[in-house]
Amino acid sequence: MSFLSEAATVAFRETGLQPLGIGMPFISKKWCSHGAADAGRRITFNAESLSLTLSGGETWYCPISARVVKTNLSDRKPTATLIKADGTAVNGDGLLFELFPGALQRLKRLYVRRLEAASPVNYPNKPADRPIRPVPRYFFIASSDVDEAVTGGWLHAGQDTGIAGELFFFDEQGHIIHPLMVASCFTVLGDAYAGLVKESAPNQLAHIVGLSPASFTVRMVKPDGTPYDGAFVNGKTDMIPAIGLFTVSAYTGSDAELKGELTRQPDTGATGAFPLERARHLHLGLDTFGRLGNRCALPALPSGATLTHDFFTVKALDTRTYLTGAPDRSPTGYVGSRLEPAPVVRLHEDLTILADGNALMQRLHSLFNGSSTESLVAAAEINPKFPLPSGTDIYWPSFPPPTGSGTPADDAPFPSDFKRQVLAASRAVVIDGSSPDVCLTLVGLPVDCAVRVYHRVFGSGVVLSRGDGAGGLANSVVVPTAGRTFNGQCVLRLANPLGLEPPFSFPPSPKLIFDMVVVQRSGRMRIFGNLELPVSTTPEAGSAAAADNVVATAAKQGVCRAGVLGLRRTIAPLPVITDLNSLLNAVVQLGGETPPRDAPRLPTMARRDLLAAAKRGPNWTAVLAGGAIGPAMHSAQSTLGAPGSQGGPETQYVGVFTQNAGLAYDVARMAFRRTTSFYDRIQQLNNGLWDEPAPNTPLDRSQSPDGTRGTIAGSVLQTIAPYCETPELALLKSVVEANIASIPRDWNALVDLVVSWIDGLNLAGLPSPLDAAGARLKTELRNRLNSLKDSDPAHESQRERLYTEVVRELSAACFGRRDAQWALEEAIKNARRFIYLETPGLSFTEAGAARPYSRNLKSLLAARISSHPGLKVVICVPKVPDYGKGYEQYRAKEVKDRFDLVLDLPSANVVSFHPVGFPGRPSRLESQVVIVDDEWAMVGSSSFRRRGLTFDGGSDLVWTDLERSDGAAPSIASFRKMLMAARLGITGDGFDSRRLMLEDVADVFHFIRETLRDGGLGRIEPLWNGRTDGVAYSEPTLDSNLVNPDGVEFQTLNALVFAALGSVPL
Repeated sequence: MSFLSEAATVAFRETGLQPLGIGMPFISKKWCSHGAADAGRRITFNAESLSLTLSGGETWYCPISARVVKTNLSDRKPTATLIKADGTAVNGDGLLFELFPGALQRLKRLYVRRLEAASPVNYPNKPADRPIRPVPRYFFIASSDVDEAVTGGWLHAGQDTGIAGELFFFDEQGHIIHPLMVASCFTVLGDAYAGLVKESAPNQLAHIVGLSPASFTVRMVKPDGTPYDGAFVNGKTDMIPAIGLFTVSAYTGSDAELKGELTRQPDTGATGAFPLERARHLHLGLDTFGRLGNRCALPALPSGATLTHDFFTVKALDTRTYLTGAPDRSPTGYVGSRLEPAPVVRLHEDLTILADGNALMQRLHSLFNGSSTESLVAAAEINPKFPLPSGTDIYWPSFPPPTGSGTPADDAPFPSDFKRQVLAASRAVVIDGSSPDVCLTLVGLPVDCAVRVYHRVFGSGVVLSRGDGAGGLANSVVVPTAGRTFNGQCVLRLANPLGLEPPFSFPPSPKLIFDMVVVQRSGRMRIFGNLELPVSTTPEAGSAAAADNVVATAAKQGVCRAGVLGLRRTIAPLPVITDLNSLLNAVVQLGGETPPRDAPRLPTMARRDLLAAAKRGPNWTAVLAGGAIGPAMHSAQSTLGAPGSQGGPETQYVGVFTQNAGLAYDVARMAFRRTTSFYDRIQQLNNGLWDEPAPNTPLDRSQSPDGTRGTIAGSVLQTIAPYCETPELALLKSVVEANIASIPRDWNALVDLVVSWIDGLNLAGLPSPLDAAGARLKTELRNRLNSLKDSDPAHESQRERLYTEVVRELSAACFGRRDAQWALEEAIKNARRFIYLETPGLSFTEAGAARPYSRNLKSLLAARISSHPGLKVVICVPKVPDYGKGYEQYRAKEVKDRFDLVLDLPSANVVSFHPVGFPGRPSRLESQVVIVDDEWAMVGSSSFRRRGLTFDGGSDLVWTDLERSDGAAPSIASFRKMLMAARLGITGDGFDSRRLMLEDVADVFHFIRETLRDGGLGRIEPLWNGRTDGVAYSEPTLDSNLVNPDGVEFQTLNALVFAALGSVPL
């Protein structure tokens, strides 16, 4: 035996478990300073608050070894969100105790060993070290006498805290635990493991446990931690409903493993107090582990074990409100919310996260490869001239696969004069006399390596940066020559690398200066800087464009050629906008029905959706994300230069894939709206092709997601400004608003009503082309609606589909939709621990006084942080907002507004950063991602600004996973960790300390802050204030209401604001 082993053996023999120190959950049987076992009856149990109080001048002893800090209402607010019995968070003077992570993990294992069955049938996938009963991680002594308390640091079990006050216990998720249950559990553990007990005399636990008769209770909570009143739940009796506390009814079933069972009450049919549609969305489950559903199994103790007080925390989740929010649909609420069909929440779905552009590319290939009965794709831009991965190997070095000739030279070392060899054999040539593009032919590269070139950009203030450049493979072989090690060749087309302005006149003797990245399939990477080649101005044809990928085969396509996205360069001033009709006329002008459809939009508005769907047989498959479809989508492994890609701007994509069920169908319907006009759509919907799939049934408790059924509850959301969905329908706005409370529920009656409204339109004096669009209403739409009237009972589902589509189109045309705004409002209200936000744009969401149709999410966020001081917010936003050429003032204004917004939030709770792709190159974000508490997630094309939630067109998918572990949805937690690792440059396995930090967002929060203090370490950048060293700064003066408009208020902007539209491409 070694000396160290022998010393450890002696130490454990003589001192028990003491050498393990803070890693052991040592407990005390003495909880206060009084010397008697009954504590002089100075301890009182408060059932209404689930707390203990101490009187008579006594002070609390530390019940379990823990770290301790003082808290107050000003500069020392609690660092964790701890929800008391009444639903409010701990937020005041006192002592906050937290178990060391190692001690908490050991305590969990002890709970499992002594208090739970080894392999519970009702929880078949539960890890062996994961308890079902709540385990205390925090406890808090509320007291105004903290000045008299210990100074802070570490307290051992049984050590005097120095104060009295009110004692609360909380689990890992911050939910309160019945204090007598904690005392009961500590009694069991102390009796079983004497070595855990630090202070055993006098044993006050027996007295504390006896402060109330034996109990078996549950506390039911909503997602925000506030009490649930127990409505529509069987298996309990009221105890204190105001705090969600109920006594569990005696179990009468045959399952010997159970001690109790809560079940959702049977529905009352289509109507009644608990209709089916409401009942199917109420889910119950333990917050510690399990799957939320129509029952919650409460496990019995193992044979021989007893707990005087047993207790569970049960979550009650209404997936409709939780996911899509609760817009006010009353007569005093926003009129648009009263008419629009609410987003459909699908249950028991399967979902695949696409965490980068390569994953998105692979799913697009699977969607459109092969024959289908219907295929649709919509994106800001569709450029299919880039390869898509066809298999599961979607990253370098597997993708792109080798395509050239010759033997790959991956194992050959780079010669010391490699740069000289390449420059001696390479050349740069102008492609076309009327184009600023340059063809760069690189020779002398390792065969089949990936090459990325970044041309140098000379910015304002003599600032050098790396341009977008181009990329490719050295997949052709040139004739070997003496003095050259490699013989691979790569031909690249660089877009305007010299930064020329029209009419593109080249300077004499131009030179191309660039950096080059070479990545071999073996993983070897080299970066070569400051390469220089003369540019020949004698035009030569460049390399042939890449072949179209399978996205080009989609039958229905939609784009958005918007200047604000940089996709339209010509400036064509619109007529003066003075009233609704002139605004509608502008909207019609900015659309185009020639395939690919460019859907109508307001001036400066964008449609940022990325939607793709295909149907084979009875099943749909679908993808939802944000941004354009093009070569920049190949963006994974950006620190290597996205090897194998065609290059372009640094871009990050995130999306979702779903198939064979309701969510895929809903994405297809959304793509249908983007790619097909309402006139054609309403006819085509009257077809079995668009029959809605049957709802999924829940998985059995032992089943796992299978690609069709799963544990996801989700909904597809739409954001669109008024007047943009079939703008001529907005001519009916006044009559629709006047009759909004009396819209018939019958399809034929709805057709008759809408046709009568159309017949009553006066089209005289309408400007062109709005007059032609109005005439189309009176002829084409009127006739098509009348032809669809049907009373055949066999066609009921098709009539319902048509009815919903007509009402939805009317509502969207007149009032728009702002589903993402309502969903985010609800998510922020429910946030307890953290919010992670990735967004293409960040700014205010409401200006001026509150309106029924708008929400000030910044103020809501600040209020939530104030009431829940443990809430952490992490914001990832591109350095340069996503505005196209000509919109530089828009960019500058948003940069200023977002800087002011973040600065106005509590810095102790909010950290923000800019993502970086290849070192030195800020990255764009195409998709918005919001994750709350690892339980709620949203991905799509909206953005966290007024423009992105009420003006621009967007589609999002919001979801939760009903599978829970440690208070979180494991699939959402995994998604969040994957994103954070990519943004922060964290690699390595689970034993990497930085990767371990990803488990707790509070740790990541501090890691980001420290990284920013060190300058970002090349992976992230601090929030930009709009100023650049060496460049004179001009305060942006553009009207915020034009830069970041609300769709409802856009019509009311004054003439001077509208005049600014004449200077930008629309």
